Amino acid sequence: VGSSDLLITISRAVNRTLDPVQVAEAGLRETLRAMRLDAGGIWLSQGAGDALLLVNTVGLSEAINDRVRGVDVRMFDEVRQAIRSHAAVQFSVEVDDPLLSAYKSALLVPLRGSHGQVGLLVVGSQRERIFDEAEIGFVSAISDHLASALDHAFEHRREAHTDYLTGLANRSEFETSVRRELAGVNRHGRPLSMMLMDLDELKKINDRFGHHAGDEAILLLAQVIRKAVRTSDISARLGGDEFGIAMPDADLGHAAEIVTRVQGALREQNLSGATPHNLELSFGLAEWQPGQEYAELFEVADRHLYRDKRRHMARRARQIALDGQLESSKTPSPSPPPPPPTPRHPARRCPGPYFARPPGG
Repeated sequence: VGSSDLLITISRAVNRTLDPVQVAEAGLRETLRAMRLDAGGIWLSQGAGDALLLVNTVGLSEAINDRVRGVDVRMFDEVRQAIRSHAAVQFSVEVDDPLLSAYKSALLVPLRGSHGQVGLLVVGSQRERIFDEAEIGFVSAISDHLASALDHAFEHRREAHTDYLTGLANRSEFETSVRRELAGVNRHGRPLSMMLMDLDELKKINDRFGHHAGDEAILLLAQVIRKAVRTSDISARLGGDEFGIAMPDADLGHAAEIVTRVQGALREQNLSGATPHNLELSFGLAEWQPGQEYAELFEVADRHLYRDKRRHMARRARQIALDGQLESSKTPSPSPPPPPPTPRHPARRCPGPYFARPPGG
């Protein structure tokens, strides 16, 4: 079978699914089969810090798998070289470990998508060998197909789990993640707090300044939230003007500190004139209670949110009324109209129709 046919087969295999891990598994399996190699592993990038997570191996015993999982592959010079150069690098396994050293030769192949590093493919042999230019060229072509498929899969996952405008988690992902956290909280009795936020008067912002200004306000709020929360917190745009944060291992005291940070950051934005309008948030907080399910926790936070929102609406109504009174006091009263002129001859009084006439008159 020619290399072109093999590439077509591999491309079809990695594009059958939109799950990144399944794409990686298919890519590794088909690459080893096409190159007739003994074993390999594939790592996927985890975003921050260029971390690489081992997601699958083929041809390795469980004992070797455990050893490989405990190794940070980025500590090897050859791995750093491959990632830096965006090119396949040959690697002679020279580690002081009787299990790992059973594999003599390997190819390290960086997987680079349209937005940067998406993973690392390692394929190897139990015998010492030098990979020729044709083999390196072939595995590089495979890496292009595999990286493209991973790019597509990651993008699909982002779209399925994140809000299109802000990049925060969407409502479905928020609920799934919080339910998962609650399972651990139930088992271990740890605290968890939920915060719901509502951007006040977003409709007025849209009506007065246009929907572009409303989108900018939502984006600015998303940036404020990202800076205020911890990496372990779950932040989401729940829809429209509503946002949510779930905070594992945090009680109401910690949640109140996040409220203060968000309010302070918004106040700075308002003073800086970053937007043509002041932004204000309503908040609702709730702390998980033993036995409480997601819907019950959300309902408590939602009830507190709308209580705060009603307070804000009442305060604004009072301010509008006060402003109206002040404006009225500044407006001079109109001069009274002049009295009508006195008639030269008094008019003869005629009885009106509602007066009864005397008999015989």
